[in-house]
Amino acid sequence: MHRRSSKVHLTTISGDGLKPTDVQGVESLLQQLGLTGVQAHIYLTLTAQGSLRIQELSDIAGIARSSIYDNLERLLELGLVEESIESKYRKISAYPIGVLRHSLDEQIANLQHAQSQIDIAEKKLQYSSHAGSNSTNIRYYRGKTGGRQLLWNTLRATEQVLVYSEWGRSKYLGKTFYKRFVEESHRRNITESVLVNSNPDTIKQITSYDESSTLARTSKNDIRVIDQQKLPIKGEVFIYNDIYGCIYLQDGEIHGFEIQSKHYCDMQRALFSEFWTNAKPVM
Repeated sequence: MHRRSSKVHLTTISGDGLKPTDVQGVESLLQQLGLTGVQAHIYLTLTAQGSLRIQELSDIAGIARSSIYDNLERLLELGLVEESIESKYRKISAYPIGVLRHSLDEQIANLQHAQSQIDIAEKKLQYSSHAGSNSTNIRYYRGKTGGRQLLWNTLRATEQVLVYSEWGRSKYLGKTFYKRFVEESHRRNITESVLVNSNPDTIKQITSYDESSTLARTSKNDIRVIDQQKLPIKGEVFIYNDIYGCIYLQDGEIHGFEIQSKHYCDMQRALFSEFWTNAKPVM
């Protein structure tokens, strides 16, 4: 008896309305939504072919029966397929892909709840570790991961963050991370006053800076320029709460440190205020 080839071509599941390249795109999207390649292929096969018996699905998709059974469990769990019994045979059908919206909505709600719980826990832990302490603590950070953590820590600020900046944090911390950092800054209503040096490259970047960009955390009105001879700025410095944090590049590697001291930060705020008063608006 002739057996169908176990190798399935994209045209087998593309149907009249979808090109093979379209199928590849949808399969890739399904994988981004959490399906494995096999699960995405099974789902698209059912979408194109309609209701199929397990053996038919195995033959057309080119996937072993045992693997079909294993992967159908996940598709059933997601509500992407349904099974029925017809003439004593188990048959599988695909639901429209739109049902994934319900699953995504549920995941988003769970993530939002988890995020709010993290915020609460973070504030409690921060208060617990800082309450009643006038001691000085120093923490060191290294590498891209350390630099990202130092920057993320500024989201704990309870008032405006004071910043000395070389301008261009995303270039060595990564644009994807920095975009998420900016989104979280806006969510927490974090603002900053930023002092930069008056070198031509920095001024050019700032004047062409789009405040509506997903990488924009600072308003141009909150940026001032100071002459490098009066105050040479290297790296990024953040002053907030009782923290003085600094991140910089040394021999191509990211280094950073935080000094936790109320007295030291009070002094640094006073110095920043003097520099800010004597600095010029960027525009």
